Amino acid sequence: MDHEQFTQASVELFESIKRHVSRGLAPIADRLAALEAQRPLQGDKGIDGKDGRDGKDAAPVDTGAIVADVLRQLPLPPIPQAGRDGRDGVDGKDAAPVDVQAIAADVLRALPAPAPPVPGRDGRDGVNGKDGAPGVDGTHGTPGLRGDKGDKGDKGDKCEPGVNGKDGAPGVNGKDGADGLSGKDGAPGVNGKDGAPGDSGTKGADGTAGRDGRDGTPGTRGEKGLDGKDGRDGVDGFTLDDIELELKDERTFVFTLRSGTRVVSKSLRVPIVLDRGIFRSGATYERGDGVTYAGSFWIAQRDNTGEVPGVSNTWRLAVKRGRDGNDAKGAAE
Repeated sequence: MDHEQFTQASVELFESIKRHVSRGLAPIADRLAALEAQRPLQGDKGIDGKDGRDGKDAAPVDTGAIVADVLRQLPLPPIPQAGRDGRDGVDGKDAAPVDVQAIAADVLRALPAPAPPVPGRDGRDGVNGKDGAPGVDGTHGTPGLRGDKGDKGDKGDKCEPGVNGKDGAPGVNGKDGADGLSGKDGAPGVNGKDGAPGDSGTKGADGTAGRDGRDGTPGTRGEKGLDGKDGRDGVDGFTLDDIELELKDERTFVFTLRSGTRVVSKSLRVPIVLDRGIFRSGATYERGDGVTYAGSFWIAQRDNTGEVPGVSNTWRLAVKRGRDGNDAKGAAE
């Protein structure tokens, strides 16, 4: 679409919008003309009429439908026919970008402003109409900017109080506000009275025994007590004639003390060194047993079974093997 076609389309769009606005304002203009042509008559004051029904919200202007209607009225461009290839033209300069918002603003400024309504004379009070059904609540508009504070008006005439209107429907609960800051701690309150004593609790487990306390200071010496009674005669002690000595085995001595019916017996085992010959693997040896092993003599330091001498401290070396002697010289020498 070239610039001329775009300008023609904009003019047609402006005319279409103007027609829609004119059709929308026509009933209001007719009503104003009828009110101006009506001759006012002064009549008696009528009875206050009942509140009329709330008017329905006007249907919103469908701007998209208006634009679509204008676009449908635009002529379609002719179908181009294939022509001969022309010479390459000179590169053109970049066109300035089309500011659609500026064009729309120009169109709106070109619309005639509606004439301000002329206040008509007060007409006769009409017949009281019936109460209409409450209208559908309109959607809440966005709040406008806060206007400047106006001048203080003159004090009006005192009027009779009007009839109280009906209570409106409760509004939707607002969202909870953010939590406020924590207040300062209050002064401490007066101490309350002591409560009644509670029931006795269950018996706790016994604690561990405490440490012995320090010895107390010695007390004063008491008075001498009464002499005790004479004790019974003691039993006669043992004498050397009552001692018996017995060799139970090669290392155990038994001491027996006899006096009448009294008998006391004690045994004493002495680790006397006893030669057990050559060491035998698997044999059981007692403390004090001596054996010959690898030419040396060993004495057992504890009871054991088959432990080889020289490996641990179970056996103690008593006699070490001597060095081999020189060979004897022949008799002929």
